Amino acid sequence: MIPPFHFRLQPGDILFACSDGITEARNIENEEYRSARVKEVLRTATSGDARSANEAVYQHWEAFTQGARHTDDISMVSVVI
Repeated sequence: MIPPFHFRLQPGDILFACSDGITEARNIENEEYRSARVKEVLRTATSGDARSANEAVYQHWEAFTQGARHTDDISMVSVVI
């Protein structure tokens, strides 16, 4: 179980959540995608709206895992505050 935590969101912040099917997916070299890659994509490749956040993560994830077998579902949701 994840312990409770608190954080403050400001107007314009993006709250992003995804399933482990995103972060634990592997590429053909057996490397995991990991949450650090998600964070980097969200920092650099979004235009500040929820749709572009999801699309940016999915496109980067898809390129990373290209050619690898996917064994888990993938889910993500973004909300702009």
